[in-house]
Amino acid sequence: MEEGALEFHKERHVAETNIGDIFISTVFLVINHAFDDGEPILFETMIFGGVHGGYCERYATWEEAEKGHKRAVELCNQIIKK
Repeated sequence: MEEGALEFHKERHVAETNIGDIFISTVFLVINHAFDDGEPILFETMIFGGVHGGYCERYATWEEAEKGHKRAVELCNQIIKK
């Protein structure tokens, strides 16, 4: 990995959560993922593993990304508690 690349990588992570075999990751995407002229979509939460594996939600701001990460964690916790 290039020098400086690790620091850049760390700055992209909004949040990461492990719940058993489930991994929830929210990151800054760097590139705008909006498909229209609307608000830029720059953040993404994904769930890897479990019933909700493949879940993906995107956001415009860091604050929205933090809230979205919490929702994804709650979603996974609900399944585990059943």
